[in-house]
Amino acid sequence: MNDNTKDQLKIKKPVQSLVLIPKKGKLSVVARKLYNVILHSTIAQIAEFELQGKEVPADHLFEGRLIDLVMPIQVGQSDLRAKAKEYLQQMSEIRLDWEAPDAHGHVKWTNLGLLSEAQLEKENPKDPKSDVIVRWAFPPTIFKELRHPEMYAQISIYQIAKLSTYEAVALYEICARYRTNAAGVTSIQEPLWWIKALSNKVPEIDPKTGEPKWREWRKFKDEKIKKTVAEINEQTDLSIELIEKKEGVQFAVKRKASEFLPAPNRLNPEIAEAALKLGLKLTDIAALIRNGQSELGLKAAFARMARQDPGNITRKLAYLNKILEEVNPIIADGRAPDQYQQSVLPPLTTPRIEPLKVVLSYKDERRGEIRNEFIQLEKSGQQVFAYEALAELKASKLANPAMSLKVESGAWESAPLLFSKMIELYARATYGHNWGVEQSRTELA
Repeated sequence: MNDNTKDQLKIKKPVQSLVLIPKKGKLSVVARKLYNVILHSTIAQIAEFELQGKEVPADHLFEGRLIDLVMPIQVGQSDLRAKAKEYLQQMSEIRLDWEAPDAHGHVKWTNLGLLSEAQLEKENPKDPKSDVIVRWAFPPTIFKELRHPEMYAQISIYQIAKLSTYEAVALYEICARYRTNAAGVTSIQEPLWWIKALSNKVPEIDPKTGEPKWREWRKFKDEKIKKTVAEINEQTDLSIELIEKKEGVQFAVKRKASEFLPAPNRLNPEIAEAALKLGLKLTDIAALIRNGQSELGLKAAFARMARQDPGNITRKLAYLNKILEEVNPIIADGRAPDQYQQSVLPPLTTPRIEPLKVVLSYKDERRGEIRNEFIQLEKSGQQVFAYEALAELKASKLANPAMSLKVESGAWESAPLLFSKMIELYARATYGHNWGVEQSRTELA
Protein backbone atom coordinates (compact mmCIF):
# COMPACT_ATOMS: atom_id res chain seq x y z
CA MET A 1 0.00 0.00 0.00
CA ASN A 2 1.31 3.42 -0.99
CA ASP A 3 2.01 5.77 1.93
CA ASN A 4 1.09 8.84 -0.09
CA THR A 5 -2.54 7.72 0.07
CA LYS A 6 -2.43 7.95 3.85
CA ASP A 7 -3.35 10.88 6.00
CA GLN A 8 -0.09 12.80 6.36
CA LEU A 9 -0.89 14.67 9.57
CA LYS A 10 2.28 16.58 10.30
CA ILE A 11 3.23 18.53 13.36
CA LYS A 12 5.73 21.37 13.41
CA LYS A 13 7.48 20.18 16.54
CA PRO A 14 10.03 22.49 18.21
CA VAL A 15 13.46 20.87 17.90
CA GLN A 16 13.94 21.49 21.60
CA SER A 17 11.21 18.93 22.30
CA LEU A 18 12.61 16.13 20.12
CA VAL A 19 15.00 14.62 22.67
CA LEU A 20 13.36 13.64 25.95
CA ILE A 21 15.81 12.30 28.55
CA PRO A 22 13.95 10.75 31.51
CA LYS A 23 14.75 11.93 35.03
CA LYS A 24 11.77 10.49 36.91
CA GLY A 25 8.78 8.33 35.96
CA LYS A 26 8.04 6.39 32.78
CA LEU A 27 6.50 7.23 29.41
CA SER A 28 4.94 4.48 27.29
CA VAL A 29 5.15 4.41 23.51
CA VAL A 30 1.41 5.11 23.20
CA ALA A 31 1.66 8.08 25.57
CA ARG A 32 4.46 9.58 23.46
CA LYS A 33 2.43 9.10 20.27
CA LEU A 34 -0.67 10.60 21.91
CA TYR A 35 1.37 13.58 23.09
CA ASN A 36 2.28 14.35 19.49
CA VAL A 37 -1.41 14.38 18.55
CA ILE A 38 -2.10 16.68 21.51
CA LEU A 39 0.66 19.02 20.28
CA HIS A 40 -0.85 18.96 16.78
CA SER A 41 -4.29 19.84 18.14
CA THR A 42 -2.81 22.57 20.35
CA ILE A 43 -0.97 24.24 17.48
CA ALA A 44 -4.19 24.20 15.42
CA GLN A 45 -6.13 25.80 18.29
CA ILE A 46 -3.44 28.46 18.78
CA ALA A 47 -3.65 29.24 15.06
CA GLU A 48 -7.41 29.64 15.37
CA PHE A 49 -6.96 32.19 18.16
CA GLU A 50 -4.42 34.12 16.08
CA LEU A 51 -6.64 33.97 13.01
CA GLN A 52 -9.29 35.78 15.02
CA GLY A 53 -6.75 38.33 16.27
CA LYS A 54 -6.89 37.04 19.84
CA GLU A 55 -4.25 36.06 22.39
CA VAL A 56 -4.48 32.68 24.08
CA PRO A 57 -5.29 33.41 27.77
CA ALA A 58 -2.59 32.41 30.26
CA ASP A 59 -4.98 30.10 32.11
CA HIS A 60 -6.47 28.60 28.94
CA LEU A 61 -7.17 24.87 28.79
CA PHE A 62 -6.96 23.40 25.30
CA GLU A 63 -9.49 20.71 24.56
CA GLY A 64 -10.47 17.99 22.13
CA ARG A 65 -12.67 14.94 21.89
CA LEU A 66 -10.85 11.84 23.08
CA ILE A 67 -11.90 9.91 19.97
CA ASP A 68 -10.33 12.59 17.73
CA LEU A 69 -7.07 12.45 19.69
CA VAL A 70 -6.63 8.67 19.64
CA MET A 71 -7.91 8.02 16.11
CA PRO A 72 -4.71 9.13 14.27
CA ILE A 73 -2.62 6.62 16.26
CA GLN A 74 -5.29 3.89 16.45
CA VAL A 75 -3.55 1.45 14.11
CA GLY A 76 -4.03 -2.27 14.72
CA GLN A 77 -4.47 -1.88 18.47
CA SER A 78 -7.24 -2.30 21.00
CA ASP A 79 -9.32 0.80 21.75
CA LEU A 80 -6.81 3.29 23.18
CA ARG A 81 -9.56 5.27 24.90
CA ALA A 82 -9.74 2.68 27.69
CA LYS A 83 -6.30 3.69 29.00
CA ALA A 84 -6.46 7.41 28.22
CA LYS A 85 -6.36 8.39 31.89
CA GLU A 86 -3.20 6.34 32.38
CA TYR A 87 -1.48 7.97 29.38
CA LEU A 88 -2.41 11.49 30.50
CA GLN A 89 -1.19 10.70 34.01
CA GLN A 90 2.17 9.61 32.59
CA MET A 91 2.44 12.91 30.70
CA SER A 92 1.74 14.89 33.87
CA GLU A 93 3.95 12.90 36.25
CA ILE A 94 7.07 12.21 34.20
CA ARG A 95 10.04 14.56 34.51
CA LEU A 96 12.43 14.97 31.60
CA ASP A 97 15.38 16.95 30.38
CA TRP A 98 14.50 18.36 26.96
CA GLU A 99 17.08 19.24 24.35
CA ALA A 100 17.68 19.58 20.64
CA PRO A 101 19.48 16.75 18.83
CA ASP A 102 22.10 19.10 17.39
CA ALA A 103 25.71 18.59 18.35
CA HIS A 104 26.08 22.06 19.84
CA GLY A 105 22.57 22.80 21.08
CA HIS A 106 22.86 25.69 23.52
CA VAL A 107 19.37 25.63 25.03
CA LYS A 108 18.16 22.94 27.39
CA TRP A 109 14.95 22.61 29.38
CA THR A 110 15.55 20.84 32.66
CA ASN A 111 13.19 18.67 34.70
CA LEU A 112 9.93 19.48 32.91
CA GLY A 113 6.78 17.42 32.54
CA LEU A 114 4.89 17.06 29.28
CA LEU A 115 1.67 18.59 30.63
CA SER A 116 1.03 20.84 33.62
CA GLU A 117 -2.64 19.84 33.81
CA ALA A 118 -4.89 17.20 32.25
CA GLN A 119 -8.62 16.56 32.65
CA LEU A 120 -11.03 13.94 31.35
CA GLU A 121 -14.80 14.34 31.52
CA LYS A 122 -17.94 13.42 29.63
CA GLU A 123 -19.52 16.17 27.57
CA ASN A 124 -22.87 15.14 29.04
CA PRO A 125 -22.40 13.27 32.36
CA LYS A 126 -25.99 12.00 32.25
CA ASP A 127 -25.50 10.28 28.89
CA PRO A 128 -23.32 7.13 29.07
CA LYS A 129 -22.69 7.37 25.31
CA SER A 130 -21.63 11.02 25.46
CA ASP A 131 -18.26 12.02 24.00
CA VAL A 132 -15.32 12.17 26.41
CA ILE A 133 -13.59 15.55 26.35
CA VAL A 134 -9.89 15.96 27.14
CA ARG A 135 -8.59 19.30 28.45
CA TRP A 136 -4.93 20.10 28.96
CA ALA A 137 -2.36 22.81 29.67
CA PHE A 138 1.43 23.05 29.28
CA PRO A 139 4.32 24.30 31.40
CA PRO A 140 4.96 27.96 30.41
CA THR A 141 8.31 27.18 28.76
CA ILE A 142 6.76 24.62 26.43
CA PHE A 143 3.70 26.75 25.69
CA LYS A 144 5.90 29.69 24.68
CA GLU A 145 7.87 27.50 22.28
CA LEU A 146 4.70 26.06 20.74
CA ARG A 147 3.45 29.56 19.95
CA HIS A 148 6.69 30.82 18.42
CA PRO A 149 9.21 28.03 17.76
CA GLU A 150 12.65 29.26 16.72
CA MET A 151 13.32 25.98 14.90
CA TYR A 152 11.07 23.02 14.29
CA ALA A 153 11.02 19.60 12.67
CA GLN A 154 8.06 18.27 10.71
CA ILE A 155 6.95 14.99 12.28
CA SER A 156 4.40 12.77 10.56
CA ILE A 157 1.90 11.43 13.09
CA TYR A 158 0.89 8.74 10.64
CA GLN A 159 4.48 7.51 10.34
CA ILE A 160 5.06 7.24 14.08
CA ALA A 161 1.67 5.55 14.50
CA LYS A 162 3.08 2.57 12.60
CA LEU A 163 6.01 2.09 14.99
CA SER A 164 5.64 -0.38 17.84
CA THR A 165 8.37 0.58 20.32
CA TYR A 166 9.34 3.68 22.26
CA GLU A 167 12.90 3.47 20.91
CA ALA A 168 11.62 3.51 17.32
CA VAL A 169 9.38 6.55 17.87
CA ALA A 170 12.14 8.47 19.67
CA LEU A 171 14.75 7.67 17.00
CA TYR A 172 12.36 8.45 14.13
CA GLU A 173 11.65 11.91 15.58
CA ILE A 174 15.36 12.68 15.90
CA CYS A 175 16.13 11.44 12.38
CA ALA A 176 13.17 13.38 10.94
CA ARG A 177 15.00 16.53 12.04
CA TYR A 178 17.68 15.72 9.44
CA ARG A 179 15.51 14.47 6.58
CA THR A 180 16.32 17.57 4.48
CA ASN A 181 19.87 18.00 5.76
CA ALA A 182 22.34 18.24 2.87
CA ALA A 183 24.87 16.03 4.67
CA GLY A 184 22.23 13.35 5.23
CA VAL A 185 23.39 12.48 8.75
CA THR A 186 22.43 13.29 12.32
CA SER A 187 24.88 15.02 14.63
CA ILE A 188 27.51 12.86 16.34
CA GLN A 189 26.79 12.10 19.98
CA GLU A 190 28.46 9.84 22.51
CA PRO A 191 26.84 6.40 22.87
CA LEU A 192 25.45 7.18 26.35
CA TRP A 193 23.57 10.19 24.93
CA TRP A 194 21.78 7.93 22.45
CA ILE A 195 20.96 5.39 25.17
CA LYS A 196 19.35 8.12 27.29
CA ALA A 197 17.57 9.76 24.33
CA LEU A 198 15.94 6.48 23.28
CA SER A 199 14.96 5.30 26.78
CA ASN A 200 11.52 5.86 28.30
CA LYS A 201 12.54 5.61 31.96
CA VAL A 202 15.52 5.95 34.28
CA PRO A 203 17.18 2.62 35.12
CA GLU A 204 17.91 1.42 38.63
CA ILE A 205 20.47 3.33 40.67
CA ASP A 206 23.88 1.70 41.02
CA PRO A 207 24.49 1.45 44.81
CA LYS A 208 28.24 1.86 44.30
CA THR A 209 28.14 5.09 42.29
CA GLY A 210 24.73 6.48 43.22
CA GLU A 211 24.12 7.07 39.49
CA PRO A 212 21.57 5.45 37.14
CA LYS A 213 22.84 2.13 35.81
CA TRP A 214 22.43 2.64 32.05
CA ARG A 215 22.97 -0.29 29.70
CA GLU A 216 26.33 -0.71 28.00
CA TRP A 217 26.30 0.57 24.41
CA ARG A 218 27.24 -2.84 23.01
CA LYS A 219 24.27 -4.53 24.69
CA PHE A 220 21.88 -1.66 23.95
CA LYS A 221 22.89 -1.76 20.28
CA ASP A 222 22.29 -5.51 20.02
CA GLU A 223 19.05 -5.51 22.02
CA LYS A 224 17.44 -2.28 20.81
CA ILE A 225 19.19 -0.33 18.05
CA LYS A 226 19.32 -3.05 15.39
CA LYS A 227 15.61 -3.86 15.74
CA THR A 228 14.71 -0.18 15.88
CA VAL A 229 16.60 0.67 12.69
CA ALA A 230 15.01 -2.30 10.91
CA GLU A 231 11.49 -1.26 11.97
CA ILE A 232 11.95 2.37 10.89
CA ASN A 233 13.32 1.25 7.52
CA GLU A 234 10.50 -1.21 6.97
CA GLN A 235 7.55 0.82 8.25
CA THR A 236 8.22 4.52 7.61
CA ASP A 237 9.14 7.04 4.94
CA LEU A 238 12.77 7.21 6.15
CA SER A 239 15.73 4.97 5.50
CA ILE A 240 18.35 5.17 8.26
CA GLU A 241 21.69 3.50 8.99
CA LEU A 242 23.79 3.31 12.15
CA ILE A 243 27.26 4.86 11.84
CA GLU A 244 29.85 4.26 14.59
CA LYS A 245 33.01 6.37 14.69
CA LYS A 246 35.77 7.03 17.19
CA GLU A 247 34.19 10.40 17.94
CA GLY A 248 30.78 8.90 18.65
CA VAL A 249 27.59 7.59 17.07
CA GLN A 250 25.34 9.05 14.38
CA PHE A 251 22.76 7.90 11.84
CA ALA A 252 22.59 8.36 8.09
CA VAL A 253 19.13 9.58 7.06
CA LYS A 254 17.53 9.37 3.61
CA ARG A 255 14.00 10.01 2.47
CA LYS A 256 12.36 7.21 0.55
CA ALA A 257 11.18 7.91 -3.00
CA SER A 258 7.51 7.71 -1.96
CA GLU A 259 7.91 10.88 0.10
CA PHE A 260 8.50 12.93 -3.05
CA LEU A 261 5.08 12.07 -4.45
CA PRO A 262 2.45 14.84 -4.29
CA ALA A 263 1.24 15.35 -0.73
CA PRO A 264 -2.46 15.57 0.09
CA ASN A 265 -3.85 19.09 0.33
CA ARG A 266 -4.20 20.91 3.61
CA LEU A 267 -7.45 22.51 4.72
CA ASN A 268 -8.91 24.20 1.66
CA PRO A 269 -8.93 28.01 2.22
CA GLU A 270 -12.42 28.16 0.69
CA ILE A 271 -13.67 25.59 3.23
CA ALA A 272 -11.94 27.42 6.09
CA GLU A 273 -13.41 30.81 5.12
CA ALA A 274 -16.94 29.40 4.77
CA ALA A 275 -16.66 27.66 8.15
CA LEU A 276 -15.53 30.83 9.91
CA LYS A 277 -18.38 32.84 8.39
CA LEU A 278 -20.83 30.31 9.84
CA GLY A 279 -19.18 30.49 13.25
CA LEU A 280 -17.78 26.95 13.08
CA LYS A 281 -14.43 26.04 14.62
CA LEU A 282 -11.69 25.19 12.13
CA THR A 283 -10.50 22.43 14.46
CA ASP A 284 -13.94 20.79 14.22
CA ILE A 285 -13.90 21.02 10.42
CA ALA A 286 -10.37 19.62 10.31
CA ALA A 287 -11.50 16.70 12.49
CA LEU A 288 -14.39 15.97 10.11
CA ILE A 289 -12.01 15.95 7.14
CA ARG A 290 -9.52 13.73 9.00
CA ASN A 291 -12.38 11.30 9.57
CA GLY A 292 -13.09 11.13 5.85
CA GLN A 293 -15.67 13.85 5.27
CA SER A 294 -15.51 15.09 1.67
CA GLU A 295 -15.15 18.77 0.79
CA LEU A 296 -18.06 18.46 -1.63
CA GLY A 297 -20.33 17.38 1.22
CA LEU A 298 -19.10 20.21 3.42
CA LYS A 299 -19.73 22.81 0.71
CA ALA A 300 -23.28 21.53 0.24
CA ALA A 301 -23.89 21.55 3.99
CA PHE A 302 -22.40 25.04 4.38
CA ALA A 303 -24.73 26.31 1.64
CA ARG A 304 -27.70 24.87 3.52
CA MET A 305 -26.58 26.44 6.79
CA ALA A 306 -26.01 29.82 5.14
CA ARG A 307 -29.70 29.94 4.18
CA GLN A 308 -30.71 29.75 7.84
CA ASP A 309 -30.83 32.52 10.42
CA PRO A 310 -27.55 32.10 12.39
CA GLY A 311 -29.27 33.31 15.54
CA ASN A 312 -31.54 30.28 15.53
CA ILE A 313 -28.67 27.78 15.38
CA THR A 314 -27.64 27.12 18.95
CA ARG A 315 -25.51 24.01 18.34
CA LYS A 316 -23.82 24.69 15.03
CA LEU A 317 -21.60 21.61 14.87
CA ALA A 318 -24.51 19.31 15.75
CA TYR A 319 -26.65 20.95 13.07
CA LEU A 320 -23.84 20.62 10.52
CA ASN A 321 -23.52 16.91 11.34
CA LYS A 322 -27.27 16.47 10.90
CA ILE A 323 -27.10 17.99 7.42
CA LEU A 324 -24.07 15.87 6.54
CA GLU A 325 -25.93 12.70 7.53
CA GLU A 326 -28.44 13.51 4.81
CA VAL A 327 -26.07 14.97 2.22
CA ASN A 328 -23.39 12.25 2.24
CA PRO A 329 -25.64 9.45 0.89
CA ILE A 330 -26.70 11.77 -1.93
CA ILE A 331 -23.07 12.38 -2.91
CA ALA A 332 -22.16 8.71 -2.52
CA ASP A 333 -24.98 7.87 -4.96
CA GLY A 334 -23.45 10.27 -7.48
CA ARG A 335 -26.35 12.71 -7.27
CA ALA A 336 -25.70 16.45 -7.15
CA PRO A 337 -26.21 18.00 -3.70
CA ASP A 338 -28.37 20.79 -5.17
CA GLN A 339 -30.92 18.14 -6.16
CA TYR A 340 -31.39 17.48 -2.48
CA GLN A 341 -34.87 18.56 -1.35
CA GLN A 342 -35.04 21.47 1.06
CA SER A 343 -37.82 19.73 2.97
CA VAL A 344 -35.64 16.88 4.20
CA LEU A 345 -34.60 18.83 7.28
CA PRO A 346 -37.27 20.77 9.17
CA PRO A 347 -36.75 24.50 9.66
CA LEU A 348 -34.86 25.43 12.80
CA THR A 349 -37.84 27.39 14.07
CA THR A 350 -39.84 24.15 14.50
CA PRO A 351 -41.13 24.12 18.11
CA ARG A 352 -39.01 21.77 20.21
CA ILE A 353 -42.09 20.07 21.67
CA GLU A 354 -42.95 18.77 18.20
CA PRO A 355 -41.16 15.66 16.98
CA LEU A 356 -38.94 16.30 13.98
CA LYS A 357 -40.67 15.22 10.79
CA VAL A 358 -38.21 14.07 8.20
CA VAL A 359 -39.46 13.42 4.70
CA LEU A 360 -37.82 10.21 3.52
CA SER A 361 -38.01 8.67 0.09
CA TYR A 362 -38.39 4.93 -0.39
CA LYS A 363 -34.67 4.77 -1.21
CA ASP A 364 -33.76 6.56 2.01
CA GLU A 365 -35.91 4.16 4.04
CA ARG A 366 -34.47 1.16 2.22
CA ARG A 367 -30.94 2.48 2.77
CA GLY A 368 -31.63 2.62 6.52
CA GLU A 369 -32.80 -0.99 6.53
CA ILE A 370 -29.79 -2.15 4.52
CA ARG A 371 -27.44 -0.16 6.75
CA ASN A 372 -28.76 -2.00 9.82
CA GLU A 373 -28.27 -5.26 7.96
CA PHE A 374 -24.74 -4.33 6.91
CA ILE A 375 -23.48 -3.42 10.38
CA GLN A 376 -24.43 -6.91 11.57
CA LEU A 377 -21.74 -8.37 9.27
CA GLU A 378 -18.36 -9.36 10.64
CA LYS A 379 -15.60 -6.77 10.13
CA SER A 380 -13.92 -9.05 7.61
CA GLY A 381 -17.13 -9.13 5.56
CA GLN A 382 -17.44 -5.35 5.68
CA GLN A 383 -13.80 -4.76 4.72
CA VAL A 384 -14.31 -6.12 1.20
CA PHE A 385 -16.77 -3.30 0.55
CA ALA A 386 -14.46 -0.81 2.30
CA TYR A 387 -11.68 -1.43 -0.22
CA GLU A 388 -14.11 -1.30 -3.14
CA ALA A 389 -15.70 1.93 -1.86
CA LEU A 390 -12.29 3.54 -1.41
CA ALA A 391 -11.31 2.63 -4.97
CA GLU A 392 -14.52 4.10 -6.43
CA LEU A 393 -14.22 7.31 -4.41
CA LYS A 394 -10.60 7.71 -5.54
CA ALA A 395 -11.67 7.26 -9.15
CA SER A 396 -14.32 9.96 -8.64
CA LYS A 397 -11.75 12.23 -6.92
CA LEU A 398 -13.91 12.24 -3.78
CA ALA A 399 -11.51 10.28 -1.58
CA ASN A 400 -9.87 11.94 1.37
CA PRO A 401 -6.37 10.67 2.29
CA ALA A 402 -7.66 9.82 5.79
CA MET A 403 -10.00 7.23 4.28
CA SER A 404 -7.12 4.83 3.59
CA LEU A 405 -6.21 4.87 7.27
CA LYS A 406 -9.85 4.26 8.20
CA VAL A 407 -10.01 1.26 5.87
CA GLU A 408 -6.85 -0.28 7.30
CA SER A 409 -7.85 0.28 10.94
CA GLY A 410 -11.47 -0.85 10.46
CA ALA A 411 -12.80 2.56 11.54
CA TRP A 412 -14.85 3.17 8.39
CA GLU A 413 -18.03 4.07 10.29
CA SER A 414 -16.31 7.29 11.37
CA ALA A 415 -15.76 8.26 7.70
CA PRO A 416 -19.28 9.30 6.60
CA LEU A 417 -18.80 9.43 2.83
CA LEU A 418 -16.80 6.19 2.76
CA PHE A 419 -19.37 4.35 4.89
CA SER A 420 -22.26 5.60 2.76
CA LYS A 421 -20.49 4.30 -0.34
CA MET A 422 -19.95 0.94 1.37
CA ILE A 423 -23.69 0.67 2.11
CA GLU A 424 -24.48 1.45 -1.52
CA LEU A 425 -22.06 -1.20 -2.82
CA TYR A 426 -23.38 -3.82 -0.39
CA ALA A 427 -26.95 -3.01 -1.43
CA ARG A 428 -26.04 -3.30 -5.10
CA ALA A 429 -24.20 -6.61 -4.60
CA THR A 430 -26.96 -8.12 -2.47
CA TYR A 431 -30.16 -6.75 -4.02
CA GLY A 432 -29.09 -5.60 -7.49
CA HIS A 433 -28.85 -2.17 -9.10
CA ASN A 434 -32.53 -1.41 -8.46
CA TRP A 435 -32.27 -1.91 -4.70
CA GLY A 436 -33.58 1.62 -4.10
CA VAL A 437 -36.50 1.42 -6.55
CA GLU A 438 -39.89 0.60 -5.07
CA GLN A 439 -41.45 -2.29 -6.95
CA SER A 440 -45.09 -2.23 -8.00
CA ARG A 441 -47.53 -4.87 -6.79
CA THR A 442 -47.46 -6.45 -10.27
CA GLU A 443 -43.68 -6.85 -10.11
CA LEU A 444 -43.90 -8.34 -6.63
CA ALA A 445 -46.54 -10.90 -7.68
